[in-house]
This record gives sequence, structure tokens and C-alpha cells, in this order.
Amino acid sequence: MDGDEFINALDKARSGIRKLQVALGGCIVLAIVQACSIARQAGNERQYFLPPEISRPFWLAGAEASPEYFEDLGQFINGLPLNVTPDTVDAACRQYLKYVVARDRARYKGQCDVETARIKRDGVAQTFSVREMHTDAHRRRVVLDGVLTTLVNDKPFRAPQTYLIEFEYSDGRFYVSKHDKVTPHDPHTFKP
Repeated sequence: MDGDEFINALDKARSGIRKLQVALGGCIVLAIVQACSIARQAGNERQYFLPPEISRPFWLAGAEASPEYFEDLGQFINGLPLNVTPDTVDAACRQYLKYVVARDRARYKGQCDVETARIKRDGVAQTFSVREMHTDAHRRRVVLDGVLTTLVNDKPFRAPQTYLIEFEYSDGRFYVSKHDKVTPHDPHTFKP
């Protein structure tokens, strides 16, 4: 009888272990299914924003964004180095460089330093007014066409200017990868 009791206890223990193994296997399968589901959905959600300074909403979804986002960001970025006075140019350049992709910061810092020296030396104030804007959200490009008004000794000088801004997605943010003056209505502006 002692042997039968031990065999029954061993069978019960084995049955309990089998149930725990099945439960553990089910948990592992469930964890794998959840991980796959989360990985598949990552970056697919769109978040809508309406910041206080911007008059219209836009969406961001991982490395993609709405055309409105690129338009507003492009206007802001373009305005930093172009809407300056001798008193504000240093702060504007520091702010601008925060939006430039890391590998190009030294080049744009050099450009900022040259412009800062010129603006302070000549006592220049300038502002850029956008007349027309073209956006290519798929290529993350914005073309801003407008008038750059430069005040030298209180004398305004107006010149039509067109700027191309390209953005690059890195570390969860969009950074400026290109910000150049271009020829107005250049058919190659939107070509890759």
C-alpha cells in the first residue's frame, strides 16, 4: 500500500507539472503574440497637435508627417536666421542650430557666424515675408517664396528670395538637412 500511495502521489505531481507546463506555454505564446502586435503597430498611430502658436492641426506618425506640419516647421525654421536684428541674431542662430541635423551643424554654424558678424557690423535688420509656399511631404521638402526686406541705416532694400528646406527624421524628430537659397520656380527643386 505504501508503494501505491507513492505512485499515486507521483502521478498527481506529474499531472500538476504538466498543467503548469501547458499554462507556461500558453503565457509564452501570448507574450509572443502581444510583442508581434505591438511591433506591427509601432509608428502607425497618428497624433494630432494644435500648438498655441499654430493655427491649424497637423499629424505625426513615426517618420511621416502631414504637409501642414512641414509648412509650419519650414516657416519657423526659415524665419530664425532671416528675421533678425543685431540684438537678436545670436539667440536666433543658437535656436536655429538646435534644428539642424548633427552632421551638418558645424557647416551651418559657420554660416551663422558669418551672417552674425555681417549683421552686427552693418547694423542690419532683416525680415522675410512668405508670398507662396510649396510642400512635398513625401520627400519632406518645403519651398518658401517671398520677399527679404533688409533695413540698413533705416533704408529698406527688398529682394525676392526663394528658400528650399529639406528635413530628415532622426531620433524621433525632424531636423533640417538642407536649407538653401534656390532659383525661383526652378523645375528641379522638387526632383530627388
